[in-house]
This record gives sequence, structure tokens and C-alpha cells, in this order.
Amino acid sequence: MPAHAAVAVRWHALILHLQALSFWTIAICTPPPTWAAAVNRTIDDQFGDSVTRQLPSYQPDGKWAQGSQCSGCALNSTNIALSEVFSRTWHDSICHPGEPDRVISVVFRGTAAHVFNLIANDFGGVSTPSNLTFSLDNELVGAFLHEPVPNRNSVMFQQAVYVNESLDDENHSFEIRMNGPTPSLILFDFIVYTSIDSDESSTSPSNSSNTSNAPSQCPFPHLPSQPSDSTRSAQPSAPIGTIVGGSSS
Repeated sequence: MPAHAAVAVRWHALILHLQALSFWTIAICTPPPTWAAAVNRTIDDQFGDSVTRQLPSYQPDGKWAQGSQCSGCALNSTNIALSEVFSRTWHDSICHPGEPDRVISVVFRGTAAHVFNLIANDFGGVSTPSNLTFSLDNELVGAFLHEPVPNRNSVMFQQAVYVNESLDDENHSFEIRMNGPTPSLILFDFIVYTSIDSDESSTSPSNSSNTSNAPSQCPFPHLPSQPSDSTRSAQPSAPIGTIVGGSSS
């Protein structure tokens, strides 16, 4: 083979080798695609966020009880079926006129939020009206009012008291506040929020000093398809005090 032909062959082989090396370098160094999907996560009243473990904050101190373990509460495990309650726990408080507001605060990252409470009807001497307002990122966004149904000795489980399905995908602070001109009761069960999940690390806000050791996997609750006897603001854009969605008996 002539010398110039041999040189050409060697150069051709070198070029093919470099092309192959470049291909594998790109294949190795290029990160895999990130897949994202909407997933539902829970914030339990007792065990907190199913992913971040962060617990709800309850204010003021000393005015809240774990309802499932409260022997002195009129509504407890003796007249509430624990099997119907998410994680078998709820937080209980009654606010009388002139007392400090009762406040539940949580943080999460997501595009939707649903708040679920137990709703009580007529229990004799127990005050069961519920007067709640909701704030998202320090802005008032909704209200819920329940007046007990006379002569109906019942508790309604997993009742949606606030629904917002149009949130920006970012970190949010959320507050449930109870007050009013008459005694008001709250039986807080859990929150479901929708998060955009990916194979990247979670960016949900967290607080290591206020976290739970609950299992990471929480069963997704049954979401009620019908509104309760109560009235609630179903759209965050509706004016506070406007009844949206009607009621059913």
C-alpha cells in the first residue's frame, strides 16, 4: 500500500474513533430526563405531612385536644367511630366569644388543597356550630359555616370545608382560623394537597424542629363527592360570606 494511502486510512480510523468517543461522552454526561406527575399528599392533624413530616401548628397553646384520646371531651372515641376518621385522629377545640382565635397553620408546595373536618350536629349541651375562615399566603380566601341540624345526633366524616384547585406550583402558607359571635367547634382531620412530583429532591418547606415520625406512606382517603349540610366557599375567588355550591340534607 502506498505511504499516502496508509496515512489516509490511519486518519480515517482516528476520526471514527473520535466520533465514537464523543458519542459516548455525550451519552454519559447528559442527565436523564426529569419526569413529573401530579400526586396527592396528606397533612394529618397528628402525624403531619406524609412526605416532609412537618406538623401543623396549633394556637393558642393549651386550647387544643387530641380528640381520639380526650376523655374529658364530649365528642371522643366513645361516640365517634375511629374507623371513619383518617389515621384515627383529629384535633378538637371550642372557641367562645371574647377568647383568642383558634388557629391551625401548615405549609406545603402544591397546586391544589382540600381541607377535611369532622362535622357534628346536635349533641345536647355541646356547642357544635363551626365558623371558620381560610387564609392562603396571608390573603383571606374562603369561609365555612355550619349550623347543627336539630335532633340529628350524628357526626359527618371527611367533610370538605375548603377546596382550592388553582394554586401556583410554589411554596404556600395556609391558615385555618376559628372565631365568631357564638361558640364555635372545630374537629380538624386532615388536608390533601396536590404536588408536582419528580425524580428530583422535594422542595417542600420543612422545619426539623416540628416534624413527625409517622410512616411515610399514608393511605389516600376517600374524598366525599357530595357537600355536607353546611355551606362553604367552594371557589377561592368568591367573596367572603357568599355561599357557593349550595347545600344538601
